[in-house]
Amino acid sequence: MEASASTIPGSHDLRVIALSEQIETLSAIVELMQVHQAALLAEGSAMEAVAANQQELMTQTVIISSQLDYVVTLLEGLVGREVTTETRVARIDERTAHLTPQHAHYVREMVDRIVLEIDRRSPGRPLTYAQVYAQVYGRLKRHFRVAKYDQVSDERFEEVKTWLQEEWRRVRSDTLPEQENLF
Repeated sequence: MEASASTIPGSHDLRVIALSEQIETLSAIVELMQVHQAALLAEGSAMEAVAANQQELMTQTVIISSQLDYVVTLLEGLVGREVTTETRVARIDERTAHLTPQHAHYVREMVDRIVLEIDRRSPGRPLTYAQVYAQVYGRLKRHFRVAKYDQVSDERFEEVKTWLQEEWRRVRSDTLPEQENLF
């Protein structure tokens, strides 16, 4: 513009020069504003991206929070079931700490059979029924190391059953055990 202003006749007029300088200054300001606008638009896009990422993070946080709530609910349910199961197992352990009534009845029946067979096989034996019972029950208690036969753990019932069946076989085959000292 300076070139065009100097070629215009009478362009040495101060007003034209001032106007020309103002145009140059305004052009520079417009150019600076355009650069600033581009930077702001780029920053705005970046801010939009950040906002979108923040929104995505918030959504993920809500989903994870919901999943954690679900897991906590499941864990609370499992803890409740574990307590119930432990209570039931404790009751079962208590019931099986000794022979069940049915198993104790089986033991009494087998001891009765053994005592009757001993009496049948040795009618002249000097022991009374009570002494023979005490002898059979005594061997049973000593073998299983209990004070009373029904104190044997129910988990060992098969062992008790096998022991009684062996005693029964021994009595029937005339290999009676030697009489023990009862006192």
